[in-house]
Amino acid sequence: EHSRRHAQKPGYLIVLSARTADQLRQQAEQLVAFCERNADGDCGNMSHTLLLGRKHLSHRLACVVRDHKELETLLRKWLEKGRVPQVSVSNLENRELREDASLKRYGNQCIQDCRQSAGTVGKRTGAVETAFTPVHSLTPETYLELLVTVAELYVQGYTLAFEQLFVGEEYSRISLPTYPFARERYWIPSLSVGVSSHGSESTPRLRSQSLSAPVNDPSGDTLTLVPVREAIAVASVPSVVHSLQRRIPDQKEYIKSVQGEVGQKLQEMDKMLGRVLWVQLQTCGWFTKPQIAIADLKAQVGLPTRYNRWLNETITVFAQRKYLSYDVHSDTVADPISIDSNQAWREWEQQKTVWLADPDLLAWAVLVETSLRALPEVLAGRVPATDILFPHASMELVEGIYKDNRLADLFNGVLADVVVAYLHERSALDEAVRLRILEIGAGTGGTSALIFQKLLPYQEYIQEYCYTDLSQAFLWHAQQAYGPQNPYLTYRIFNVEKPIADQGMSPGSYDIVVATNVLHATRSLRQTLRNAKALLKRHGLLLINELTHKSLLLHVAFGLLDGWWLHEDQALRLPGCPFLTPDRWQVVLEQEGFQQLFFPTAKTDQLDQQIIVAENDGIVRQPHTQQADRVSHQNVEAIKQRSQSQSERRVDGQERRESARLLSNQPIQSQSPHIPIDALRQELSHIVSHLLNVPIEEISAETALSEYGFDSISFTGFARRLNQTYELDLAPPLFYEYSTIERLAQYLQTTYASVLVPHFTGESLEIVPRKDLTSDTVSPSEASSTVEVSPITTHVSGQQLRIAHSQTNSLEQEQPTTVVPIAIIGVSGSFPQAPDVQSLWDNLLEGKDCISEIPPSRWDWRTYFGNPEASPNKTNVKWAGVIEDIEQFDPLFFGISPSEAEQMDPQQRLLMMYVWKAIEDAGYKASSLSGTNTALFVGTANSGYGERISRANGAIEGYFSTGQAQSIGPNRMSYFLNLHGPSEMIDTACSSSLVAIHRGVSVIESGVCSMAIVGGVNTLVSPNTHISLSKTGMLSPDGRCKTFSVEANGFVRSEGVGILVLKKLSDAEQSGDHIYGVIRGSAENHGGRASSLTAPNPRAQADLLIAAYRKAGIDPRTVNYIEAHGTGTELGDPIEINGLKTAWNELMTDFTGNEEAWCGIGSVKSNIGHLELAAGVTGVIKVLLQMQHKKLVKSLHCEQINPYIKLKGSPFYIMQETRDWEAQRDHAGNILPRRAGVSSF
Repeated sequence: EHSRRHAQKPGYLIVLSARTADQLRQQAEQLVAFCERNADGDCGNMSHTLLLGRKHLSHRLACVVRDHKELETLLRKWLEKGRVPQVSVSNLENRELREDASLKRYGNQCIQDCRQSAGTVGKRTGAVETAFTPVHSLTPETYLELLVTVAELYVQGYTLAFEQLFVGEEYSRISLPTYPFARERYWIPSLSVGVSSHGSESTPRLRSQSLSAPVNDPSGDTLTLVPVREAIAVASVPSVVHSLQRRIPDQKEYIKSVQGEVGQKLQEMDKMLGRVLWVQLQTCGWFTKPQIAIADLKAQVGLPTRYNRWLNETITVFAQRKYLSYDVHSDTVADPISIDSNQAWREWEQQKTVWLADPDLLAWAVLVETSLRALPEVLAGRVPATDILFPHASMELVEGIYKDNRLADLFNGVLADVVVAYLHERSALDEAVRLRILEIGAGTGGTSALIFQKLLPYQEYIQEYCYTDLSQAFLWHAQQAYGPQNPYLTYRIFNVEKPIADQGMSPGSYDIVVATNVLHATRSLRQTLRNAKALLKRHGLLLINELTHKSLLLHVAFGLLDGWWLHEDQALRLPGCPFLTPDRWQVVLEQEGFQQLFFPTAKTDQLDQQIIVAENDGIVRQPHTQQADRVSHQNVEAIKQRSQSQSERRVDGQERRESARLLSNQPIQSQSPHIPIDALRQELSHIVSHLLNVPIEEISAETALSEYGFDSISFTGFARRLNQTYELDLAPPLFYEYSTIERLAQYLQTTYASVLVPHFTGESLEIVPRKDLTSDTVSPSEASSTVEVSPITTHVSGQQLRIAHSQTNSLEQEQPTTVVPIAIIGVSGSFPQAPDVQSLWDNLLEGKDCISEIPPSRWDWRTYFGNPEASPNKTNVKWAGVIEDIEQFDPLFFGISPSEAEQMDPQQRLLMMYVWKAIEDAGYKASSLSGTNTALFVGTANSGYGERISRANGAIEGYFSTGQAQSIGPNRMSYFLNLHGPSEMIDTACSSSLVAIHRGVSVIESGVCSMAIVGGVNTLVSPNTHISLSKTGMLSPDGRCKTFSVEANGFVRSEGVGILVLKKLSDAEQSGDHIYGVIRGSAENHGGRASSLTAPNPRAQADLLIAAYRKAGIDPRTVNYIEAHGTGTELGDPIEINGLKTAWNELMTDFTGNEEAWCGIGSVKSNIGHLELAAGVTGVIKVLLQMQHKKLVKSLHCEQINPYIKLKGSPFYIMQETRDWEAQRDHAGNILPRRAGVSSF
């Protein structure tokens, strides 16, 4: 939490730049969102970072502001209107800049005057800034005028001495939104081979051509050419819009009447809701002080950042209703009114009886009160809003909002009338017509049900009604509720935010596309409309049913959901909600190529809802690729049964074994009962012979049990037999550590002698000193054997992250070393269902499972789906965690030709973009690293993209070799940035990215490099590895990584990228860098020989942890959290837990086992799956986020802990719920840093 102080200035110069006008707008939108989340941010540090820590490109924007709020306001106006006097914008592209020497001198003089005038300005005292003190007769107004001049010269392309604005004071680099790369598609399509999964031959794919369609830029300044994709075979249908309007029953007056009647009742409910919302929040401690800054309010109530925009809109509503006053400049609320809480709730309860008796209001009353009652838990982050609105995945609470009330049914009925009228018009022209209809986000079917009802007489005219949604639950609901009566129904998962080709759909396939209250719930409305439009035939109809007014009712219920605030194009939306006005809908639809729009319900602001009919002009705007996107549409149901859980999975001796031993917490007496080892050895040999049907004479006590055919299943039987016979409590993982009969006999003799002796008839009980019992046992290093491929462990403390390093197993001989703290100053990443680090935190806090079906853009999982044990090249796993837009890249930004980009492995592309983002996040201009000894270490390996190129019969170009060689990935970026430090790919399987971090730490510790960029990247583009891992039994058939759970059955493969920027802590502090955490030490070792190539070694894991802590020089008692490798396997998870227990028992010699557990254990894999090459760095990023937000998040899918995991008497507990991360204190009462560890094996 290192912060540098500087004087307050009258204003600050804020600049943005990008390669294109569209990217400049995205920059502005990102900065608006940042200001929303960080209303109390420091504009001085922002100006410093943007001026000195960014590359300045051809499209530029500059403005001078006093604070974050003014910046947010100005950028919003510019985004909405295109031109704002206070915002200067330019396009320097293709312009030869000739700097006027006198103007440049004048600009630099303006900067000098600003710097000198602020030289004696008061400094911050604590959190208080003194006001601006004029010096040399320079007033605040003159200061602002000088900065405006500098801003004008910046947008004209002048290179001025901007650094002089910050000389003599301490400014910090801060984490700001990074560059929005162009999203252009460069991708080799996945080819299906032979017969499709449904038995018919694959449909020939359409040829396609590229064109550039003129599109009006929304800023109003220019006309740009946008790459589009138009399939030659896109069908055209007659235009019937004009005649269609005459067929639709005119219900405008009736709708206005019902809207007025029902709307008035809803307004009354909305007004009363404001009162009970106010008292509910005050009961929780909100708005109770006479005056409070919004930032302080958020800190006081512990509001998760995901609800910042919800809070902003709530304050706006309360200010409008005079419940409080709000000062926009100071971002402060004051003068809260007092309302009798009991009286407000009594009035609500009295009126509720009326609402519950009214079918138009019943659903609203129940939904809003349910949300209102749960508000304290939701806003505290203890309960996800989805659990409240959709309890147990039920639609019951929300479906009544969309149907079975007069207002909803009226609008749904009008839309259904349009469908029927269209059918009449088309059938009049062609009696053989058969329509294809698709509904986007059909949900509970509020609109669908009325359409189906009105289509009953016309079913022979309907070829298909494709019922789509993002959720399988809604599709199941539709199949059961509507399927039997409507034989033309098909069902599929469809995401309107993604290109249709990536979802196995062909352009121009449908006559009608229906969308009810769904299009607003997307990030970019324009892109959403382009994807919906691509589905339509030329002259086909898009039918939109959308709310166009906001209300407190909607805000209290749906405003708590992430989807409500998903939009990134705020300039198009109504403030404080995702809706559009009717006029804005018309403008956007016309700009996106829809024509002949009309509003059957009357285009008027008096209605809270609108039906919009828009005809497609036939131009398809989808991401362009040089390879033809050849995708055939398949009319298949998208509802798929989850894989039936296997009763047992065979994993033979040559397959993957995960193993563990469970530490016995039973005290050992100084003298123990003794039984002859020979008798125990012989008895064990007989049991093994009987279980495996191996002749007794072939069994050797020194041979590994696995060589006789033991696997995880038979080891379970072995443990059960020993436990039942001898009253023991053994668990199967034990047999991997004590992996021969000899070792097992010695362990049992040492640990369970008193229990075993009575079962050996005729054996006498001897008491011998414990040291005699252990004299024949092997040493720990000899007893441990594993092949963990380069495990590394990272230990993180509060704003300090500690990783530790060891190359030997004889850790007892290792001497302590001097700790060189390494700061993490930059972070970037993309993860399943989380395009950035902030989104990852939102998902973690929500407890979201981010696994989905493998999309067609990777491969058609249906082609490979089957029984892996019975059929070749089949897998029963169709799940993965995938990142969006893996196929998109901005090659021109990096000076790469489009043709070369298409043959570059996507891991190379992701590496380039996220290294750049990490550098920017650290607050550095990339050019400032040019010529330095900065190192680059990245976990990466062959993704299989070259296989796609070969199967597609694409031409092999000269850059194919560099595009597929993973060693080129980091080297390509070092070349681009002109870095002179080491540049290496790291491939140590699952530990790759943590080994990369370790390499970075090492070169900085040794003084070889002053900075290192480290991380990992992983993509899934070929089914081969998926099939192989499935056959070994490693993958979870149900697509859930159930780490530490009794139901653990394997991991889920996932994609992602994570990059960190490292620097010596002392250097980072001196430079004013933003410090996320500090690495104290790292450890790396190899497990050696084990029971199989992929089996772990618990002793080696313990040694690794001991090395980490000894190098870091910290007491394990001060570590509160471990981010485990935690792959979610029945035997693998206990191994890791036992390694931790062993290590901590050896590190804490005075630990009694009676203390309350203080160290939580979790795994991000339960949320996003196993990112393989990027798994370790993702764990580090999760820990940094938890430190930043002072919360430990729940590890998912672990309601019942694996019985092989024994935590009693240990320092550890499993993170089964989200909780605050309280900082520990030392014996003197001083607060200690939050500390954590991260492991990858």
